[in-house]
Amino acid sequence: MKLKIELKLIMSKLQTLRRFKYLTMEKYSCVLLLAIFGIFAVRNFLVPLFADDYSYAFIWNGKDKGNLMNGIGKRERVKSVKDIFISQYSHYLTWSGRFTAHFLIQFFILIGKKFFNIINTIAFVVLIFLIYQLGIIENGKTGFEFVSSDLVFWILFCYWFCIPSLLITSFWICGSCVYMFMAVLQCSFIIPYALNYFNPCDFNIGFMIVLGFLAGFSNEFGGAGVFFFTLGCIISSFVSNYNYISSWQVLGFLAFCAGYAALIFAPGNFVHVQLLREQFPDYLIPKESYMKKEMFTKNFLSGFLPVILRAWIIFIPIIHYFFKNGFDLRGVYIFILAVSGIFSLSVMMFSPDFPERGGYSAVIFLLIASVSALQDVIFPNWLKYLAMVILFSDMALCVYSDFDFSRQIKNIIRLAEEQKHNDSIFIPNIRSSKVAIITRWRALNESALWAGGFEESPEGNTNIMFAQYYDYGLKKIILKGSN
Repeated sequence: MKLKIELKLIMSKLQTLRRFKYLTMEKYSCVLLLAIFGIFAVRNFLVPLFADDYSYAFIWNGKDKGNLMNGIGKRERVKSVKDIFISQYSHYLTWSGRFTAHFLIQFFILIGKKFFNIINTIAFVVLIFLIYQLGIIENGKTGFEFVSSDLVFWILFCYWFCIPSLLITSFWICGSCVYMFMAVLQCSFIIPYALNYFNPCDFNIGFMIVLGFLAGFSNEFGGAGVFFFTLGCIISSFVSNYNYISSWQVLGFLAFCAGYAALIFAPGNFVHVQLLREQFPDYLIPKESYMKKEMFTKNFLSGFLPVILRAWIIFIPIIHYFFKNGFDLRGVYIFILAVSGIFSLSVMMFSPDFPERGGYSAVIFLLIASVSALQDVIFPNWLKYLAMVILFSDMALCVYSDFDFSRQIKNIIRLAEEQKHNDSIFIPNIRSSKVAIITRWRALNESALWAGGFEESPEGNTNIMFAQYYDYGLKKIILKGSN
């Protein structure tokens, strides 16, 4: 009898120790996750206004080639939300159909960079939660009831290293609004369809129509993935529910298609291409090569292939799941997500320009599929520790690079202030940091500077808008050492 009581006490103590160890590990993991989110916030505050940010601080003037062409004249600053609507109306007709994203850009520049830094950090946290939620959504699970710090860390690790052009798509005002904010919108829209895939449910029709239209009116590449995913979920629901589809599914999808059509067929998309061909003939695929082998080869090598190679680690859990479980209920869900990502990339193959960052949304879909495939996997401790060392080391290098970037911009502004009474203002060009080779695309590098740095010609768009933003009139901004 005594022996039984002692054994029970020992077992109870062991369970208590295990529980304590588990809680300690979870607290430790929470501290690490908070540290990652904190570093993301720090980077937001270090990355300054840059390139197109200056152009979108002004009302878009479509009659005079917009705000992103060389040799433009004086522009009026955006001073109210009304000015943003006026600007975006002209922008829609003469440059781009991404009304939702560009409205946010001008709004954040209007209210100030500090507010954007805070909201952008919140948007990042929300996106990570949405990716996590979509990954573990099976059987009615929610992120509030079931939180795995291992899976969240996996998402953060893959986001940091697999997302193309991390600095541009997640920290820069213009890029973050076009890519990360729109990903939040798109993921929010597809959650009801994902929930309904596993367990039929009901949602407010009016809410789904509004959210669907905005998700469609977001960006081209992400919209393609959303289209395939929602259609796949609707077809699956139709088959599994004896030829029945909920009205919210249909109306939400149709609203999405309407928003996507408004985006794709915006008049500005065609004017935009024409302006680029006139002023930057080497930027786009030549007219004679459009829809030919040369175009597809260039797009494959510049966009499709680099995105796939960068995201190679994301494919491992997906492939492992199919070898182990095949096309069960979750397997089909993972398949729809993965194909949605590939479809998003494939659509971009038909674009006259396919930069690597165009694969952002594809990686988001693939990452969700990867999380779904991993939700029953336990990572060994040595692998987690190794991943933490790699991630935090790279984050430290990125923060160093951002600090150097911020210092250079502040120095340029100081030099411009000192010369504001001169006819011409001479400034040094921005240089990428010493760690740019290691932090390629995750921090400032030569490619980002080529796309959006100051230009050798005083007639360059960035130079002109920089001078107007800091109220230097139309004075020439000239790079030191240039002709």
